[in-house]
Amino acid sequence: MTTKKSKAVKRQVNEYAAFVAEVKERIRSTQTKVLRTTNAALIELYWHIGKGIVERQERLGWGKSVVEKLSVDLRTEFPDQGGFSAQNLWFMRQFYSELRTQSNLLRLVRELPWGHLITILSKTKEAKERAYYVRAATSYGWSRAVLTHQMETDLYTREVLAKKTHNFKRLLPRKDAKLAAAFLKEPYVLDFAPVPANVGERQLQRTLVRHLKQFLLELG
Repeated sequence: MTTKKSKAVKRQVNEYAAFVAEVKERIRSTQTKVLRTTNAALIELYWHIGKGIVERQERLGWGKSVVEKLSVDLRTEFPDQGGFSAQNLWFMRQFYSELRTQSNLLRLVRELPWGHLITILSKTKEAKERAYYVRAATSYGWSRAVLTHQMETDLYTREVLAKKTHNFKRLLPRKDAKLAAAFLKEPYVLDFAPVPANVGERQLQRTLVRHLKQFLLELG
């Protein structure tokens, strides 16, 4: 009798634990959906504000001072809401101005936090490079720190050059070709080897041979 009762209690405990886990997962999922919806709405708002500034400057000849005045008026009306500094309004203007002709990116930018977009707008000049980082950050779910690192190490240029200079797809099996191409575009930390900034290819080769073990560990 005791055994049956203990089994029943254990089953109830397990059922409750499973129920709690299910509810927690549902809450987390809902929180993610809410954050995505909120972020998309915020990006939409910033797009609309940037569009309004650009269109009125073009149509009515408004000067730069309108951004400063708009910032003061918005912060006066919404003192508890951030995001309306003059600098941020300039980013909104830039956001609309530089992406209004790239309709293929509009869906993707709604999935990125505003801080990511500021980083991309601040650190890129060409439309293709900007589009590359928008797609990459969205696809891989990069944090802002990772995005900044990839941009500072110029992943875009390295990937473009890797595609232009190697013939891995022709000479290697598909799996190995992808791995080899990845090596070309990945920045490696060579702090273990005392390599001067203006090192020649032969000197670099000799240095790496002397530190071969550490180099292989860095490659993974």
